[in-house]
Amino acid sequence: MRTAFLLFTTVAGLVLTGCKKDDDPPPATGGGGNNTGGGDGDVYLCGSIDISGEPYARYWKNGQEVELNSLGRPSSARAIWADDDHVVVGGKVREQGSVNYQPCYWVDDQLFELDNEAGSSFCTVEDLFVVGGTDVHMAGHIRASSGFNKAMYWGGGSGSTELTDGSTDAEARGLCVVGNDVYVCGYVENQAIGGEKIATYWLNGNPVTLGTGEGDSEANDIRVVNGDVIVVGTEYVYLPAIEDGQDQALIWVNGVRNTLTANGGSAECLFVEGSTVYVGGMANVGVGTALPRYWANGNSYGVYAGLGGVAEGHVLDMHVRNGAVYTTTGDLYSNNAANTSANYGGMYGLHVY
Repeated sequence: MRTAFLLFTTVAGLVLTGCKKDDDPPPATGGGGNNTGGGDGDVYLCGSIDISGEPYARYWKNGQEVELNSLGRPSSARAIWADDDHVVVGGKVREQGSVNYQPCYWVDDQLFELDNEAGSSFCTVEDLFVVGGTDVHMAGHIRASSGFNKAMYWGGGSGSTELTDGSTDAEARGLCVVGNDVYVCGYVENQAIGGEKIATYWLNGNPVTLGTGEGDSEANDIRVVNGDVIVVGTEYVYLPAIEDGQDQALIWVNGVRNTLTANGGSAECLFVEGSTVYVGGMANVGVGTALPRYWANGNSYGVYAGLGGVAEGHVLDMHVRNGAVYTTTGDLYSNNAANTSANYGGMYGLHVY
């Protein structure tokens, strides 16, 4: 769902405490122009289109649709990366002659299928990270024979690595690679406390717990910047003001938990440019009003939806280039630098090169 990038810059003295007011300041500025409306690179989006009630994977380069070869089978795309030579996309494809799916990825127009332990549609590559233009690392999940999902890591010459054993439900949502170290984030259910989801990241396969277990929590994206481990996600917390619980958007820095929203929300993706940490997700900005937002060092910004338009949903993926903030909510692609937006189809992954 969130595409990882080879961008690790100094974030000296990074401290994010408390929560910022969910106001709507002017959008970020920057960038020149191309036919997607701002920034100085090519914009790649991936997802799927509907054909006769079935999804078929696509990516869009600067708005131009490109079919991904799924051998005529239904498929969907979740994450994308590109350079001058290759386009790499991760997702899932239906098994030949079956109603079940298996995780997969494409390099240019070539499909590579990964094993799914048990027949099911509950599997996918959620995120990918490419090192040196050719070394593809991926995170996602498969369906175990136990009926639970297994969190998975693929790549780095190691084939597939099971991050969990299938004895409880788990998923891997995001990853990054720093030197020889692989960081993957997601969640693991704890059956001992009623199956609560526990936000977790794995360093080279070893789990590190982030969630408290007081409510469901999920880790959705991860970066390592100058040795600091930054994770964003969501946790269900009790709010005394409303005498009820709500999901809250969170960011953990070296395990220290900070809240981005005061009235509920979610944090889905993460990007770092220079000394600025960008987080994409959703915030409740009024009674019954949930809007896609992104945060820059804790300050909340709205997503441009066109003149008179209203953005809905969550920011699922984002990229920042020279101050221009690119986002996708699944239904809406937006460039806040140029005040442009578009809808090509179901858009989940985003990359700017």
